[in-house]
Amino acid sequence: MKRKALSLGFLSTAGQVLLLREFVASFSGDELFIGTALFGWLIWVALGAFVSGKFKKGFDSSLILVACAFVMVLMLIVVRLSPLYVTDGMGEYIPFVTASILSIFLTLPTAFLSGFIFTMITKESHEASASITEVYLWEGIGAFFAGAILLFLIGSLLSGLGASLVIVLLVIFSVINFEKIQTFIKYAAIVILLLATTVIYYQSNRLDNYVDTFKYDPFEIIH
Repeated sequence: MKRKALSLGFLSTAGQVLLLREFVASFSGDELFIGTALFGWLIWVALGAFVSGKFKKGFDSSLILVACAFVMVLMLIVVRLSPLYVTDGMGEYIPFVTASILSIFLTLPTAFLSGFIFTMITKESHEASASITEVYLWEGIGAFFAGAILLFLIGSLLSGLGASLVIVLLVIFSVINFEKIQTFIKYAAIVILLLATTVIYYQSNRLDNYVDTFKYDPFEIIH
């Protein structure tokens, strides 16, 4: 449970930071715009936790954690391309009301799953009150590590989209129960993680360029 709560805090904070960053870049937002996005995030987290609490039988929180990580990457791409659906051309001003409504609803998938996972993790313990406190504690620790890692990754090494792919890898490896697998497989998994991170480092710009070709069509993207 501790490992999953740590991963949830890491993923949830990373999702908030990366989505807010993409929102501001895509809609030329300011402090008010960031507030509406956070408002939406908190609403959907609460809804996800509420819905999850209605299920008597819990789901596998590990699988949902991984799914949430992939959804985060997908939503970053959706947010980047979303101005195309509310404007007639590149660079056109997007009204604050339109942008704020989009910011609220585009946080839904990632935030909802984050809240859903939180309740699932607390159900893995028989003592509900102690479980909630412990999950909050480890979630907070995970949030701290997310902030530190993103501070190191974004800008100096990777774009937001590239950093999100690294986060997917870290979440996948965080939910693997290494205690139940052989030593050889453990080392192989570490090597795979390092190789995958290296590939992302050198190839993530291609993914950014590919997404931007849709956003800035019919212009040619040159980096």
